[in-house]
Amino acid sequence: MGVLEFGTLFNGNTWHFNHHMKDIQVVDGAKNCVYEIFQASEAEFELVFPSGTDIAFIDEVYKNGSRALLDRAFEAIWTRRVPKAQANGIHGLLSL
Repeated sequence: MGVLEFGTLFNGNTWHFNHHMKDIQVVDGAKNCVYEIFQASEAEFELVFPSGTDIAFIDEVYKNGSRALLDRAFEAIWTRRVPKAQANGIHGLLSL
């Protein structure tokens, strides 16, 4: 389908899969963690994973970055959940 592919999540929300975005797997520490995957733009990804890193801890991310920029980036990232079967690999691992 080209760059963007569309589908419907089980809850009825529409998701899009963009081959030019980076996939981030999120570990939240809960016993029933589902290791969700979210898409980030290149710029958002660089905010969370600077200097070519691929593992980040949320407290360190906020310690080393601009809270305002990170809040905006995460607000956007959290709207882009990707079904695991549609993920284009894992580019980064974020521990909450």
